[in-house]
Amino acid sequence: MDGTLENAAPKVYQVKERTREIAASAYDENVEEPIDAAEIFDYIRDINDPEHPYSLEQLNVVQEKLIGVERRSEKVTSVAWRTLLIWQRIILRIPTS
Repeated sequence: MDGTLENAAPKVYQVKERTREIAASAYDENVEEPIDAAEIFDYIRDINDPEHPYSLEQLNVVQEKLIGVERRSEKVTSVAWRTLLIWQRIILRIPTS
């Protein structure tokens, strides 16, 4: 690789306003709240692109509406999101007490 960027001047999009309120039950260890697309989006939206000083959200690489969460069992949740033409999938193992 010669060090040149594939996309030296990427299109930068406006970011979504952060309006998600955290419920009081989120701080209660005795209440189990399932992971949802909004929570995953909050975790990954601010990751910076390695080639540009912009976040994945600013580059429109990730969008909340493209994130899917599937609860498979009490211990395993599958999360998938589409970035460009690639589907990313991670499996979350939820610890039990």
